[in-house]
Amino acid sequence: ELNSEPVIPEGFLEWNDTMDAWGYKMISAIE
Repeated sequence: ELNSEPVIPEGFLEWNDTMDAWGYKMISAIE
């Protein structure tokens, strides 16, 4: 499988939400 488990740094509880938000913004910028 090509998708590995996400790596979330210790001490960044909001990491997943922040990275998802950045990803959605990058996708919307190219659409």
